Amino acid sequence: MFEKLKILLIQMVSYLSIYEIGLILIGFFVFIMVFTLGLLLRGRRFIARFFFFLSIVAILAAPFGLHFMMKNVFYTTDVTLTSAYPMQYTKGFFVAGNIANKGRVPINECLISVDSVRDDKDSQFMRLFNSIFPKSSFSTSIDIDIEPDSNAEFSVIIPSFEAKEPLLFRVYVDCYLSNKFTQKMQKKKQAHIENIITPKEPEVSIEINESESTEQDEEEQDLASQIPNLPDSQSGSPSS
Repeated sequence: MFEKLKILLIQMVSYLSIYEIGLILIGFFVFIMVFTLGLLLRGRRFIARFFFFLSIVAILAAPFGLHFMMKNVFYTTDVTLTSAYPMQYTKGFFVAGNIANKGRVPINECLISVDSVRDDKDSQFMRLFNSIFPKSSFSTSIDIDIEPDSNAEFSVIIPSFEAKEPLLFRVYVDCYLSNKFTQKMQKKKQAHIENIITPKEPEVSIEINESESTEQDEEEQDLASQIPNLPDSQSGSPSS
């Protein structure tokens, strides 16, 4: 449970770019200003209560305002799917299409999701129920750089998807500007595991003093010059 919560928090932090952080700081600043006005005007009951009420509304409306700005201002996309079908010989779902960035900021990552849903042809309630509680949901992220007013092609296989009859599914594409925090954490974790499995051998450096080696060479040459040359008869070679 704790590990799943940790992964969820890391993913949420990864979704925050400088634009979302700026909006959060602006919302927090508005809350502080309104709440401070309520404290300063606490002598006037009606006005103080009004500002306290506004501060509570600002806190509760902050997530919805952030979501609206992300969907309709920052990361507005136009997605056209050209292929979407389950794999036949392996567990997976293939998705291909085109993503057009209609927002105000660049995009560098997209989350591709596929949900297996129930039949909701004639039921509005079932459509809402499928959007909140699908039968199964699988997703994967892709790195894709798209500047504003530009588009790019993509194709990806969503792993672990298993086709079951009746085959009813929905595909979602959610793009954003990621700070790559999740990828950085995974790389650090992978590097740590590799260091544990294959630890690096310590490097041993041998320093050779040139002056000492030169003196040793001279002593060996002096000793060799003091040894007299043996005649051929005393040498190890056979005589004729």
